[in-house]
Amino acid sequence: MENFKYPFHIISFPSLERKNILLHCLVGHELGHLISRQYFTKTLVDHYVLTIRDEIHKTVEKTFQKTEEPELFLEYKKQITRHQYIEKATVAWRRGLEEILSDIVGTLLFGPAMIFSALEIAIQDNLDNLPSTINNFYPPWRLRLREILKVIQDPSQKFIPLPNSIFSERIVECVNNQFEIIKKIVEVEDDKKRIEDNPILKIAYREIYSHISDAKDIFHDQLKDSIVKSHDLYTKLPHLIKRIDLGIPPNAHEENIDEREPATLIEIINAVWFHKITWEDRVFDEKGVFNEDIIMKRDRMNRLTLKAIEYADIEDDYRKK
Repeated sequence: MENFKYPFHIISFPSLERKNILLHCLVGHELGHLISRQYFTKTLVDHYVLTIRDEIHKTVEKTFQKTEEPELFLEYKKQITRHQYIEKATVAWRRGLEEILSDIVGTLLFGPAMIFSALEIAIQDNLDNLPSTINNFYPPWRLRLREILKVIQDPSQKFIPLPNSIFSERIVECVNNQFEIIKKIVEVEDDKKRIEDNPILKIAYREIYSHISDAKDIFHDQLKDSIVKSHDLYTKLPHLIKRIDLGIPPNAHEENIDEREPATLIEIINAVWFHKITWEDRVFDEKGVFNEDIIMKRDRMNRLTLKAIEYADIEDDYRKK
């Protein structure tokens, strides 16, 4: 909306998911697309094509090694195939890197909530789907979870394991267990093996991995004032989680009537995710019967979350004015 006094971007989600808190974290991923877009300069793309050209040519020669086509047609086919392979390798490289870098930015902005959201979406799909024209060359979910987890596990962040000194025993146990599940998921390397077996994707993803570290350094510098820090986040979450338990929107920190501060979007989303993880395994009872109370609890949690986001934003705006 460039003609407005303060231009802004519109991010839309399926209306079916409008009450689902998991999607709110993906705002960070979409912002990541805007930020990571700056990384793809013409110089970078040209350098990539130059880097892979010789290897692509060798792959084409290997592909036509046993062909008995007439020389005239063979050379023409090789030329067309070289062009197609370079184009495919470039699209796979760019699309894969775009998504992974956007995930990284989203994680820097939202912290642990980002990986919980990504996991919930990932398990609805095949974790190891190969990038292709069918899925718009999206990287495999297992690979994306792995790269998000690397950001969460950064020793300087100290997001995991959860500190016992701040959270209740139940929250510490459940959230740490969730991290362990994610670790086990990404330890399996079926996604890597499938990519390695594809000569074009193998080239593209080798280059993707070489760019991730440099991009992280750039993002850390660009977003240094917005990166969520575990100490600042974790000290505020227990109070917000307690509000949810009491059926109150987690929109503010108010230990007493004289000390009140609106909660941020990042604090609200993380608090609700931590709250959700403590009971989401009770969807079925010990006899395998569906627990309808959980559905009511989830709906109430989503309503409280959406109220909190709106209330906190209104209060913050009011205070500024």
